[in-house]
Amino acid sequence: MFLVARRAIRPDEEICLDYLVNNEGGDSWKCDCQATRCRGMTGESFFDLPLDVQREYLPILAPWFKKRFATEIGTLEAG
Repeated sequence: MFLVARRAIRPDEEICLDYLVNNEGGDSWKCDCQATRCRGMTGESFFDLPLDVQREYLPILAPWFKKRFATEIGTLEAG
């Protein structure tokens, strides 16, 4: 597993990550991280994300995830 920083991170800066990137399913739980883009719930899989966020995250998806969900990813890329 690896994380991708989408911008420079200062040494003293707290970072947040989206638990749904490369997530193929599981539990959902309430989130109160107070990040600007926090949705309040984690969701159960990548495909629970709003479509615009799914498309935004396409470039950072892991190759294994893209392969496993090739049909769904193809639809997102087309659309």
